[in-house]
Amino acid sequence: NPFDLSRTPGGSSGGSAAALCAGFSALELGGDIGGSIRLPAACCGIFGHKSTLGAIPFSSGPSWTPDIVVKGPLSRSAHDLAVALQEMAHVEGPAKRAFTLTLPTCEKKNLQ
Repeated sequence: NPFDLSRTPGGSSGGSAAALCAGFSALELGGDIGGSIRLPAACCGIFGHKSTLGAIPFSSGPSWTPDIVVKGPLSRSAHDLAVALQEMAHVEGPAKRAFTLTLPTCEKKNLQ
């Protein structure tokens, strides 16, 4: 954890969260089943979003993915998180005709 080395950055995306919080990157992508985006975001004081199943495609990596794993962005601001999700989200195949992503206006500027 960038704030206290004796504490965990939390979850399997903890390294990504810690790197983002420390300023090593502008945006990170995590995978989530049971809190692996949300817990590191909370531990490191950043923003994380567990997206809807299938909203961010698995276009790289293994040819199979469990039907409970989702990808989602991590960022240092709510605005960056919304922009990242808007850019990464899309659905392929027949479901694409029925899929729309409409995000509400982001009113929060920080975590307080």
